[in-house]
Amino acid sequence: MKRPRRSPKWPIRLAIAAVVLVALFLGYPWILTQAAAWLVTNDSLTRADVIIALSGDSTGERVMQAVSLWRQGYAPKVILSGGPLGRWTTAAEVMRKEALILGLPARAILMEEESMSTWEQALRTLPMVQKLGGRRVIVVTSPYHARRAKWTFQRIFGAAGIQVLVSPSPYSTFHVDRWWTREQDTEDVLLEYFKMLHYLLRFWRSPIPKGGSPQIPQ
Repeated sequence: MKRPRRSPKWPIRLAIAAVVLVALFLGYPWILTQAAAWLVTNDSLTRADVIIALSGDSTGERVMQAVSLWRQGYAPKVILSGGPLGRWTTAAEVMRKEALILGLPARAILMEEESMSTWEQALRTLPMVQKLGGRRVIVVTSPYHARRAKWTFQRIFGAAGIQVLVSPSPYSTFHVDRWWTREQDTEDVLLEYFKMLHYLLRFWRSPIPKGGSPQIPQ
């Protein structure tokens, strides 16, 4: 007795593959937009003890937001954090000049001028905040950097019992929509994902002593 001949499966598989490819082609703008949107986190703000502005932008957007938050009374002090730029100055010093131009008084400014990464910025500003008796900080950065900054500061400040709120600068030129059509935004997103992966691999198990300050990695 002959077995009934089965219809070949390849046309069905080919049709499924075609549907998937069409869906990806039509949906890729949404997928890419969500990839950039994931990098951005924006906390509801309340009064804090210190605002920490992180260096790393070339437009002054982070300083502008830090000064704006200070004007609104969110914190009495602003830490400007950023290490050496060549031999003669630091990112924090450049930020200080910008902040003074924007009307932030010198008495409200604290400087951290040694850090060379987001991780080091958190490590080096922690004792400054502890010296002030701070229990809550607002970290100001660019939108694409917000999630990694929050993860880093929560990891280090959280172990010391300090609450971290993150405020991405609204003055940024970065936009999550169609970022892949703009050279600078494309560079920022791709590099940020690379750095996020690097941080997770390198620092996930880094010992953070409770109530103390971890060591600066060499």
